Amino acid sequence: MDAIPVKLKAIHVINVNPVMSHIMNIIKPFIRKEHMKKLHLHSGGADFLKGWLPTENLPGDYGGVEEDFLTLHEHTMKRLEIYREWFEEEEKLKVDESKRPTDGTNFSGNIFGAEGSFKKLDID
Repeated sequence: MDAIPVKLKAIHVINVNPVMSHIMNIIKPFIRKEHMKKLHLHSGGADFLKGWLPTENLPGDYGGVEEDFLTLHEHTMKRLEIYREWFEEEEKLKVDESKRPTDGTNFSGNIFGAEGSFKKLDID
């Protein structure tokens, strides 16, 4: 979690299998305390979300005022369908290797390797 380039306030995992709480008890000693405070596992319904998120941001399935998951899914699929041609064109893009410079600017050699980075040790 130290390498994530965003600052997380909390991680909520919903509909967790009860076995996961036992697994977390095993893993807990290996995770930093500040990270454990941010991790919340919820095995019940989604009523807990009302305390964390405004109801206008929650889908209707979770007691919010937004549309239900099925409607949101349909809207997402329609938006993706609108951009179908763009996705298909992006899939066709490839690197043109003939435009790659071959004049010795290739850094794949031993320049950055371990060779030559150690000084000779003279032991008396």
